[in-house]
Amino acid sequence: MIKKIPFNISLSHIRKGTGMNTWKMLFGVCLALILVSGIAIAQSNGDYRSNPTGSAPYLWGTASNWETYSTDSLRWVPATNPPNSSANVTILAGDTISVSALGQCVNLTVEAGAVLQSNNVPVGSPQPLRVFGTSVTINGTLGKSGGDGLYLQFAGTSGSTITISGSGSIDIARVEMYRTNTTVVFNMNANLRFAGTDGNGGYGLQAADSATYTVNAGKTLTFARNSGVSLSGNADSVAVSAAFNIYGTLDLSQSGSNVILKTLAGDSAVFHVYNGGTVTVGGDFRATDANDGGKPATIIVDGTGALTIHGTADFSNPGMKVTGTGTFTLPAGATLNIGHAQGITASGATGLIQTSTRSFSSGANYVYDDTVAQATGNA
Repeated sequence: MIKKIPFNISLSHIRKGTGMNTWKMLFGVCLALILVSGIAIAQSNGDYRSNPTGSAPYLWGTASNWETYSTDSLRWVPATNPPNSSANVTILAGDTISVSALGQCVNLTVEAGAVLQSNNVPVGSPQPLRVFGTSVTINGTLGKSGGDGLYLQFAGTSGSTITISGSGSIDIARVEMYRTNTTVVFNMNANLRFAGTDGNGGYGLQAADSATYTVNAGKTLTFARNSGVSLSGNADSVAVSAAFNIYGTLDLSQSGSNVILKTLAGDSAVFHVYNGGTVTVGGDFRATDANDGGKPATIIVDGTGALTIHGTADFSNPGMKVTGTGTFTLPAGATLNIGHAQGITASGATGLIQTSTRSFSSGANYVYDDTVAQATGNA
C-alpha cells in the first residue's frame, strides 16, 4: 500500500561554503521530489480501492466499502459514492467485494489474495460488471470456484482492445460485448459457465457486431456443460460480423457446448485456429446455412492447430469450406452436414474440408444437403 511520505526540506537550508553537505542536501531534495512524483503517478484522481467496513457481505454498491484517491491531498479518503464508469478500481489483497447490482468501472484490478464475486447470484441469472476501459487484471479471484453469477460486460469505445490478464483465477457466468467494434484478448485462463436460465443451453462467450475475441497461446477458455460460443444470446442467425482468433485452447468438450456462427445478409463470421491452437467442440458447430442469407463462415485451421467436432458440424452452405494447414477431425458419432458440391475429399484443395490433415470416422454420419447434385467425394 502506498502511503504519503511527509518531508520538510527548504532550499534556504543550503548555504554557500558547505561543500559536500550542499550536494548531500541537494540529493535529498531530489530524492524526496522523486518519491512524491512517483506517488502522484501511481494513482489518478478519483481512483477507487476497496476498504470494507461493517459486516459481510461487503457490497460493490455501498460507498462505505471504498476509498477514493485525491490528488489535492495526495491521500486516500472515504468514498461518498460507489465506483462508476469513470473510475479505475482495485480490490486490495485480503478484501472480498460482492456485486449485487450493476457494477461499473474503467479498468479493474483484483490483487493476489483478493476476491471479487457476486452476492450469491446464481449462474442462470447472472449479474453484470460493466468495464469501460482496456484492462482487467486478475491476480486474485474473480467469481467463485465451481461457478458464480457474475459476468463481465465490455463497454469500451469503438476500436478499443480490452486485455484480460493476471496470475489468478476466473470462474464466472459469461463474457460479452456491450459495444460494437471492440476486441477482447484473453491472456489468462478462464472458466465460463452460463448455460441459460434453466441450464439446458446458453452461451458463456457472446460477441457483438464487428467484435473480435482472441485467446492467446498457452491460455485456455473452459466452458461448462451446455455453455458455448455465440454471436448473440441465442442460436438464431443475426446481423453480426465477428472474428475468433484461437492461439491457445477453446475447450468446449462438454456435451451441449455449441459454437453458433450464423449470420444474416451482408454479415460474416471468421473462426481461425492458429498454429498451436486447439478447439474441441462437444456439442454442435453451426455456421451460416443457405437459408440464413449471410456470407459463408470462414473457418481456418493452421499449422499444428486442430479442430474437433463431436456433435453436428452444420456446414451445409454450398459456399462453405474449411481451409488451412492444420487438422480437422470428425470422430465416431458426430455428424457432418455437407453443402459443398464436391462433397468431402481425402486430400487437396477440393471439397468441403480442405485442411492439410483431415480425419473422417467411418462411425460418423454424413448428410449431403444441397439443392443441386453433389459428389460424395473420395474421403
